[in-house]
Amino acid sequence: MKTIKNPIADFRKQFGTHELCYQYLADSKWKNGFKCIKCQSEVYRKGNMQLDRRCKSCGYNESPLAGTLFHCMKIPLEIAFEMVYRISVNKKGISSIALSREYNVNQKTAYTFKQKVQLCMKSSGNNPLEGIVHVD
Repeated sequence: MKTIKNPIADFRKQFGTHELCYQYLADSKWKNGFKCIKCQSEVYRKGNMQLDRRCKSCGYNESPLAGTLFHCMKIPLEIAFEMVYRISVNKKGISSIALSREYNVNQKTAYTFKQKVQLCMKSSGNNPLEGIVHVD
């Protein structure tokens, strides 16, 4: 019997809870070590929340969400992660109306978040494609 792959189910195993998403952001943000955005110090201690980091030099508390597209969101982190996934993998895209229905969020919120995601995905133009490029 052949097993059917379900990419959304696989995605939810990896990012299905707030904690898993938050841990992923913390690991990604500080994979090369902590550096305070205020004073550039590399020495920190535990911050206000579980994975936050507080600079020992100036006392600035930094969240894994700070400076990311997930900062100050109105929707749960695990829902936002899945919305990013859906926006980025669909060949023909997904409308904000479909996102709002599927994730039970306000359509304006879905539209605004989708715009933020698309802006983050936009190419900087620093590494243009060369040679023959096939587009599906």
